[in-house]
Amino acid sequence: MRIGMRVAAVLSVLIVLVSGCRDSYDDSEEKGKIFFSSFFADYELAFMEADSPSERHQVSYTASMVDYITNAAGKVSMGGVSYIVHFTSGGQLNLFDTYTFSSNVIPSFASTYAAKISPDQTRILVNSAASQYYIYNIDNSTSYPLSTVTPSAASPDQNMITWSPDSQYVALVSNHSTNDEIYVYSLSDGGLTLLTSFGSSFSRQQPAWSPDGDWIAFTSNCLSPLLNNNIMIVRPDGTEMRRLTSGEDTIETTPLWSPNGKMVAYLIDNGVGSNALGSIKSDGSSQKQLTEHSGSGVSGVSWSPYGTKIVFCANWTGFGEIYTIDPDGGDLKQLTYWGTPSASPSWISD
Repeated sequence: MRIGMRVAAVLSVLIVLVSGCRDSYDDSEEKGKIFFSSFFADYELAFMEADSPSERHQVSYTASMVDYITNAAGKVSMGGVSYIVHFTSGGQLNLFDTYTFSSNVIPSFASTYAAKISPDQTRILVNSAASQYYIYNIDNSTSYPLSTVTPSAASPDQNMITWSPDSQYVALVSNHSTNDEIYVYSLSDGGLTLLTSFGSSFSRQQPAWSPDGDWIAFTSNCLSPLLNNNIMIVRPDGTEMRRLTSGEDTIETTPLWSPNGKMVAYLIDNGVGSNALGSIKSDGSSQKQLTEHSGSGVSGVSWSPYGTKIVFCANWTGFGEIYTIDPDGGDLKQLTYWGTPSASPSWISD
């Protein structure tokens, strides 16, 4: 499995070399569209241009809240199509084409708890009704269950599943054993690799695969002296597990890798229901709290395609509004001023 991850990493390096050996990008190069759920006459899928966020555009009407919008970090398939998946509070899964602006209902999944599209834009990993994981094939509209793993009934949410960068493996939370644990599942042969084995006294959730394939970040309190959740990292084969963040009096959750894999954004819970945004370098240095605890705080975190910005939702004004901030905490900007709820921003490159 590590060989496949290494191949993906080599391909990523070759892409960088072809594009001019660049390791950083300027803010002005961050174009594209920020998709999000918003409220006009009702809740729907909408977008704004990243370099001109003053106007929102409705693209898909739904009768209930668009709970989650996920993508493959702005990657576009070789066929020139970029998809995002979204689903309503009722659980209906939809596939949206960001080029043709067409949205197609996936009728097989009318009670979706989580769904993430593969980096190669060919498949969707679905947690259906918190009872079964499925792989849905986009090209022929077929699906099959992952029969050896079942979802965690305790926490059936969007952050319990993640894809490897080569789209050949998924990491997920499952009660395959007595306790909920994190596993890596091979889509080629159905093989399982157990990453965590902490027992019922400790948490383990929210796996997130690094872009180079070398690490999986997750949330756990297994190494915290005060049993507060921290961000952990582990190799995909279950080795070299260690704590990445070191907060002792806060709860750190929901890790999200930057596109180049050099940083991890995460949420900091103050214990009374308010999340702040944090960031840390992948080597464990430069841990920072980027925003303050206010209102119900930060949610729906996503990176810009080149990683120069973090986009997120925050309820600091009485409504959820969309903001961006630099990974080091500078240049905080409010993008929406509409006085109606907005949530789940996801930045897609053109």
